Amino acid sequence: MNKIKITKEKQLNLRLAKKALKNARYIESIKYANKVLNIDHKNTKAKEIKRVANIESKKRVTELIIIGKRQYNNKNLDKANQSFKEALDIDPHNNTSLIYAKKIHRQLDTIKSLQ
Repeated sequence: MNKIKITKEKQLNLRLAKKALKNARYIESIKYANKVLNIDHKNTKAKEIKRVANIESKKRVTELIIIGKRQYNNKNLDKANQSFKEALDIDPHNNTSLIYAKKIHRQLDTIKSLQ
């Protein structure tokens, strides 16, 4: 009975990982793939989902940084801030995004204090 429950849990998490990857929710996809791998550390489908999600998340962070820098240079601070925060949602330790987000936050605070 317990084996059936584990198999169903593995199948559910694998489906959720695939769906999240398809919808570009990379962190969520990795989380579900890891749950599958905790049950079955040799699961090739979960390993592949995790590998693809990692690659795609890095690509997306790079795109968001490029967009954010362009918006920042065009003095569109709110949109730039949004791009960098989205990048940080994917990779909370991304130095470029952290630096720009802090820089923008200080600039927005200064603007508000002058008004």
